[in-house]
Amino acid sequence: MRRLLPAAHRRGYARCVKLASLPLVAALASVSLAGAPASAQELPPPPPPPLQQTPQQQAPQQVPQKTPALQPSPQQPPQKPPEQQHEHPSLLDRPHTVLNLEAGIIALPNAAISQSNRGGATPLGTVGNGDATLQTGVHILYRANGDWAIGAGALFAPRPTADTNYGGASGLSRTHSRSYLLLGGEARYYPLRSRWFEGWFGLTTGIVVVGDRYINNNAPQVPSILGNNETTVSSEGFGVGVQIGADYLLTDSWVIGLALRADRWFLPDQKTFSQETACDPVGDCPTLTGSVAAFEFGLTVGYRIPL
Repeated sequence: MRRLLPAAHRRGYARCVKLASLPLVAALASVSLAGAPASAQELPPPPPPPLQQTPQQQAPQQVPQKTPALQPSPQQPPQKPPEQQHEHPSLLDRPHTVLNLEAGIIALPNAAISQSNRGGATPLGTVGNGDATLQTGVHILYRANGDWAIGAGALFAPRPTADTNYGGASGLSRTHSRSYLLLGGEARYYPLRSRWFEGWFGLTTGIVVVGDRYINNNAPQVPSILGNNETTVSSEGFGVGVQIGADYLLTDSWVIGLALRADRWFLPDQKTFSQETACDPVGDCPTLTGSVAAFEFGLTVGYRIPL
C-alpha cells in the first residue's frame, strides 16, 4: 500500500496523525496534574535572594591591632627612670648631728690677772684692760629640724695668761696664771637659712671653773715625791649667756663659721658646799669671785653626720 501512495499523500497522512494525537496528550497532562498531592501545590515560593550590598554600604571589619613592643631607638639610649626625690632636699632639712671644733679668744674686761699685767696675751696681742687668752672648745649639737638645735659643749683655755712678778699676800717671788674651763649646754635658733648660709642665735648655761696657779720661783729643786713648787686654788660656779653666729656650708657635710658669746659668771667667795675658805695656806685666794663678765669669740669647723 505504501508503495501505492505517492509521497505527497504520505506527508499529509502523518500530519493528520499528529493533529489527532494532540487532544490525547492534553488529556493525559490534565490527569497527571489533578493527581498531584495538595502539599506540593501549597508550598510557598522560595525566599528572594539577599540583596547584595556595595563595598561602600558594608561595615568595615575591625581587625584587632597588636601593640608593638617598645624598643629603644638605635640612635638614642634608653631613658633612665626618674630618680626618687627625697623628702628633704638638703642635709640641713634632715635630722643630723653636728660636731664643731672651735678656736678663739676669751676676754674678761674687768678682771685683770694683776695690776701690772693688763690686756692678757693672745695671738692678736692684748685685748682691753682685763685678762684675755687663747681658748679652744668642742660642741656637739643635735638638729631635729632646720630651725632648732640643742647640744652641749666644753671650752678650755690651754695657754693662760701669766704674771711672773706676782707677789701676793706672802710677798714671795712667784708666777701667777689663771685658767678657765666651761662645761654646759646650749640651744640655738636659725632664723636665717639658705642653701649655703645660716645665721643663728641662742642661749648657754653651765658650770664655770676658774683655777689660779701659783709657782714659787725661788723654791729649791727637790724630787717630786717630796713636793713641788706650785699650788692651785680654784673656784666653781655657774654661768649663763647669749650667743650669736653664722655658718657657711662648704658641702652638705662640712661647714665653717664664727660665734660670739657674752656670759655672766657667778663665783662663790668660798668653797662650794663647804664653809672652808678657798685660800691656800700661804694666804693666796681665788682672784675671781662674785659676778664676772666674759666675752668669747671663736672660729668653728664642723662636720654634719646624718641620722
